[in-house]
This record gives sequence, structure tokens and C-alpha cells, in this order.
Amino acid sequence: MSKYKTVIERVFEDEVEANGVNRELRFTLDDLEEAIKTMGLEVRCAPDIPYMYGAKRPLPESIAGHGYTGIEVAENGDEAQVMYKFAR
Repeated sequence: MSKYKTVIERVFEDEVEANGVNRELRFTLDDLEEAIKTMGLEVRCAPDIPYMYGAKRPLPESIAGHGYTGIEVAENGDEAQVMYKFAR
């Protein structure tokens, strides 16, 4: 699971850098896959990452320390792509 932790932390860092920590932070599977590729990791099923931190495990402390409690599916007008958000 440490790969999942590494990937979700990278996506979080990218979103904070782009949007700041006080805004709603959203991401897509494409964002996860880009992080996986950039870090040179192999993850068999990227959709497992938001599921894991949405239903099974707490977020890493590096994310939870900012007040985020999990990952949820976000409202999205584009039905073609699932959007996730870091939930508070």
C-alpha cells in the first residue's frame, strides 16, 4: 500500500500547489495515472487508490494534517470522467 500512499500524496501536493490548501481539491483518474507515470511506479488498478482512502483507510498524516478526512466522489458536470475530491 505504500505505492498508494506515495501516489495520493503526490496528487495532493500537485493540487495544493495549483489551488492552495484552503480550496476544494479535486482530481481525476488521469491525475492519478500521471502521478504514477511521473514517479515511475507500477500500480495495477489506479481506481483502487481513491476507493482505499475513501472507504478503507485514513488518509496519510501529511494530508490529514491539513484537515482532510478522506476521498469522495465530487459533483461533476462531465459524466465522461469521474471526479474525486479530498473531503473535510
